[in-house]
Amino acid sequence: MMNNTNPGWIKLNRSIADHWLWQNPLKLKWWLDLLMMAAYKPQKRLVGAATLVTLQRGQLIASVRFLQQRWHRRSSLWHRGSVAQTHCALPATA
Repeated sequence: MMNNTNPGWIKLNRSIADHWLWQNPLKLKWWLDLLMMAAYKPQKRLVGAATLVTLQRGQLIASVRFLQQRWHRRSSLWHRGSVAQTHCALPATA
């Protein structure tokens, strides 16, 4: 099970079944994980060794390398283009 630091629940509309992500179980899982990782209220996070940032509701900080490790993907099987393509498609279809 993935370690989640945000307690509580997320609201999911039933119309998700009509979204293109519903047809791709792996990308749907990634998207749901990103939703669960996002801040549910303003919070401060340390980035790197000395940069403190304030995340607003719905924001998250995650590198491609972090997501590869979290989702157990080796870089030879999963490249950055997959993340970029999925990331770019989400706002256009939201």
